[in-house]
Amino acid sequence: YWFRMSLATIGGTAAGLFFNPYWPQNLAFYWQQVWQIAIVNVGGRVNVGGEWSSLSPLEFAGFYGFVPIFFCTAIVLVFTNASRVRERTWLSLALTGLFLLFTIKSRRYIELSAPMTVLSSAFVYSDIFPKDALRDIWNAWRPSFPRLRENVRLFFSLGIAIFVFLPKLGPVAQITSVRAEIAGGVPLTKYRSALTWLEEHSEPESIVVHSDWDDWPMLFYFNDHNRYIIGLDPTFMHNYDADLHDRWAALTARGESDDLLSFMKDELGTRYALIEKDHGAMESTFAQNVYFELVYEDSEAWVYALKE
Repeated sequence: YWFRMSLATIGGTAAGLFFNPYWPQNLAFYWQQVWQIAIVNVGGRVNVGGEWSSLSPLEFAGFYGFVPIFFCTAIVLVFTNASRVRERTWLSLALTGLFLLFTIKSRRYIELSAPMTVLSSAFVYSDIFPKDALRDIWNAWRPSFPRLRENVRLFFSLGIAIFVFLPKLGPVAQITSVRAEIAGGVPLTKYRSALTWLEEHSEPESIVVHSDWDDWPMLFYFNDHNRYIIGLDPTFMHNYDADLHDRWAALTARGESDDLLSFMKDELGTRYALIEKDHGAMESTFAQNVYFELVYEDSEAWVYALKE
């Protein structure tokens, strides 16, 4: 069974890679995505997204909550009752360990490791404890003190209530934190006004230099009239031309450019720059250059254009 399942998985993956409209270029894309971006980050020379950074011990504890306690208990049960653990459970534990290693490297893999940790723990408990075992133990328990059962029941009820409302780690706190994070995230209409201006005042297919590579989804969503100098991920630009990428990064991050006019007009082939309001150094470089003028501004961004 496991051999057939493994063969089907490997064979299906290989077939999907080969019978692909982008073959064999898709292999180079996966090499960039899996190795250069996810694992080595091109030696740290490219500013990738924060989801590729590692978790601090405090963040790890906050994100996982009480899950590690249940998982560590499950591991103890595995070592003390190994003969009762099924193949399904061993496989889930192996995957959990692999995903945890990934999560130590990059926080984005918590979306794999967290549910897998819960699932593998549940498999262990299911293997070790027969169905309805806890209920049978409870029903068979006859304590000497008449009210002890009621007190134990009350104790567990209070424990569950405390767990639910526990600050930072409880489900209520976790849900509240997620809601607050989403509410304080990127507005759904970010850059819409600036992009509307660009669509109305620039030539079709004209290139726009923007200050952050991760702004591309909003830019393309509100304006496919223009083209943008970089999308997701900056590693692609670095692989295309490392020197060009480094100079673009120096301009957008620190406002550094030896010859702004030549860089924008001749090398990037653009007349427009869209600059987010938190990139003051980049904006200052354009504001001080006599060849560019501010043509649009709102609370989110500046738009500079090459003078006619």
